[in-house]
Amino acid sequence: MTETADATNDATNASTENGPAPEGENAANGGGGGAAADDDANKKLYETEESKSIESPPSSAECNSELTMSQKWSNLVLHVHRPILQVIQMVTQLAARNPRWTIASVSLLSFTLIILGFATNFNVDVDENKLWTPFGSLPIQHMDYINDDTSFSAIDPHATFFFHEDGKNVLGHAQVARIFEILQGVQSLPSYDKICSQDSYVDPYENENKNACEIGCVTRFWNNSAALFDETPATDEAVIEILSQNEFPEGTPVKDDMLYGKPVRDSSGDLLTEAQLYYCLFALPDLEDDSQRELEKEIIDYALEKRDEWANDENGFVFRPEIATMRSFSDE
Repeated sequence: MTETADATNDATNASTENGPAPEGENAANGGGGGAAADDDANKKLYETEESKSIESPPSSAECNSELTMSQKWSNLVLHVHRPILQVIQMVTQLAARNPRWTIASVSLLSFTLIILGFATNFNVDVDENKLWTPFGSLPIQHMDYINDDTSFSAIDPHATFFFHEDGKNVLGHAQVARIFEILQGVQSLPSYDKICSQDSYVDPYENENKNACEIGCVTRFWNNSAALFDETPATDEAVIEILSQNEFPEGTPVKDDMLYGKPVRDSSGDLLTEAQLYYCLFALPDLEDDSQRELEKEIIDYALEKRDEWANDENGFVFRPEIATMRSFSDE
């Protein structure tokens, strides 16, 4: 009896130490197949939901089709720039690692090019018309034809004024008075006497060289004299009658298109009725030392100063002077 009881106790202790029997083992005794089937069903459901939530990445063709034209162009530019940048990086790394060799090579190449240039009729072109105009363009061809293939004399330095009222009719006494104001201001500039005294212009009224620059403007109807203009009745009608004359006082024929912008005459052709612009040209001497450029600069500064002054006219009289000289292109 004692041995039987001990065996029973050992079996009970062993079952207690090993814990409860697994569900699979219980299923062997009945009901275990249903639990395994539930596990398989849960696994399939999980895989199905996961496959729905994770989509496959789009292909490169689909990505390209969704890009805008700007994005495609940017990608193309980056693709083209990549080898250029690689070459630049390679050269800069080579120069950084070999500074002495780089300095010597660049110096040698520079002196070699200079020597080759002087040996092959090298010259420095500082003509702005050629530097800033596309090579072989039609204006360059025309300029070369006029300068090289014809007998036209070279264009002398000059300053051209354009007076306008933003497209309105400019015929009248007040407008011409403003032009005489500009004329007197230019003639009083510091460099005017020094430069214009070297001009060979002959005054057609007195048929002599008065050591002055030629002026092509409506002021010629009054011999470019503000005093004579002041003697004219201060009315638009009186001034327009003089402006409509077909000859200047000394007998030179008048060409309307050389003095006015878009001139209009009446049906008889005797009287100007409208003009949108006045042209005024100051011819300057072409000096060997180009000292006339100093006067051009003074004329430009004076014209811009008067334009700002007239823009603030208390009576709202809008009359704008615009200026262009031979140095204007290079200054810009």
